[in-house]
Amino acid sequence: MATTSFLSKEIQVSGLSYFPECRWREAIIHYLFGIWGNRLNVICRPKIRFGHIVLQLKDGQYNAYRDSWYENNSPPTIGRSYQLVVDGTDKNAVEVGLASFVKNGSIKMLVIVIKPEAQFYLWKLKRRGKYGVSGNQLPKLT
Repeated sequence: MATTSFLSKEIQVSGLSYFPECRWREAIIHYLFGIWGNRLNVICRPKIRFGHIVLQLKDGQYNAYRDSWYENNSPPTIGRSYQLVVDGTDKNAVEVGLASFVKNGSIKMLVIVIKPEAQFYLWKLKRRGKYGVSGNQLPKLT
């Protein structure tokens, strides 16, 4: 299955703020500043939805979930030297990883290891303002 869906690739932060795909960097920074600044509009529901996959902070660690209709799939092949891999149980590593992904042009893909068998992938597409997202063995949203 392709990594795009019939839903837009709009990004939703904490269920309150919406960003079009072309502003994905701004959406991530908005989320991070909300977490780090203890802003109620973000910490009330600390999550960021990339189209059909949700990255959520709960009990000090990050988890990722997929919409029930979405099938897990693998991301494109990107060289390891262009990937940043972080542990989803390490809150600070995930948040610094998200910031690095936004700001560092040499990082093309962020991989968040949710569990040894489950990963969240976020990558930059060649076309400016576009991103890709996928998950491997992510649980369904309930």
